[in-house]
Amino acid sequence: MIERWEALLERNKVPSFGSIRVTAYGRIGDLKLSLDDLDGARQWYKKALQEDLDDVTGSIGLARLLVR
Repeated sequence: MIERWEALLERNKVPSFGSIRVTAYGRIGDLKLSLDDLDGARQWYKKALQEDLDDVTGSIGLARLLVR
């Protein structure tokens, strides 16, 4: 599943696809967190928040990560 989201990111490098990238970053973070890859999850959540500071998935994901 991670590979599918990463492939989506590779195909959509156009700036207008920003929201798609943010969603993909958050979903990859969620998948990494579910696999107990805490460093990987943190990196992807941070990418989501760098792209959009108001991203809910990135914010909640980082909070879930801190709880762990």
